[in-house]
Amino acid sequence: MESSKKNIKILSKESSEPDDNSTILIRLSSRILSQLQEMQSRLDVQEKLLLNFRKQATSQKTESQFEPIRGIHGLAEFLGISPVTAQKLKNSGKIPFAQYERIVLFDPKKVMDALESNHIPKRK
Repeated sequence: MESSKKNIKILSKESSEPDDNSTILIRLSSRILSQLQEMQSRLDVQEKLLLNFRKQATSQKTESQFEPIRGIHGLAEFLGISPVTAQKLKNSGKIPFAQYERIVLFDPKKVMDALESNHIPKRK
């Protein structure tokens, strides 16, 4: 940090030689570029860790829940979405369910498999 402050002070002074200024600018830009590359690599690592965590969390959810999910509110809680969105998913036929009169049941494993097969990747 100290050296970059010195470089900025040097840049602010008027210099008779333009080569010195261009050399300083090149050094500063190369340092900034290397710092940006380091930050990008850290973000990549963090993103990979987050994706692995999400995969483990969903696999633990499906493995640990052997009981069927009861009702739209139960499905909404399981998926972490609103009941309205859960109802829309059910009505669209994107997730399998069993219904007897007013009782709706969902198999957690089948729900997760159906959502993974219907997954639409993010736009870039």
